[in-house]
Amino acid sequence: IKAQNDLSLSYVEGNPLYDQIKERVAAHLQVEAFRVVQHHGEYYYNWLLVGTNEQPVLQYRSGFEENDDPGVLIDPTDLGDNVSIRHNGDSMSGVAAFSANGDYVLYATVENGGVQKTLRYMTTPQVTEDDKII
Repeated sequence: IKAQNDLSLSYVEGNPLYDQIKERVAAHLQVEAFRVVQHHGEYYYNWLLVGTNEQPVLQYRSGFEENDDPGVLIDPTDLGDNVSIRHNGDSMSGVAAFSANGDYVLYATVENGGVQKTLRYMTTPQVTEDDKII
């Protein structure tokens, strides 16, 4: 099979249109995988996997009107190297739990290839500076 793949690849890469075909296929792979929306407190939340990104981001929005652009609550790329969101088995939605009033979200991360597991929490956008406990 490897020999067949090598032969096929040498033919395809020799085609003068290879780069154009590759770009066009890549453009079609840039699709969004939008997971189920959940309502917590004042906001709606969903996991979104865009294009060839390896991990989804957790978005939030106050509604679904035209001018209601989503914000990003959790972006795995902001967590550091070798840190990823703990997934729910399908790799397209992370594990997150919200407090009853929607003020806090608890989520799990894995580091170093899954060796170190960490629970993290943060306030949600509905919590103002005056609401935060110090």
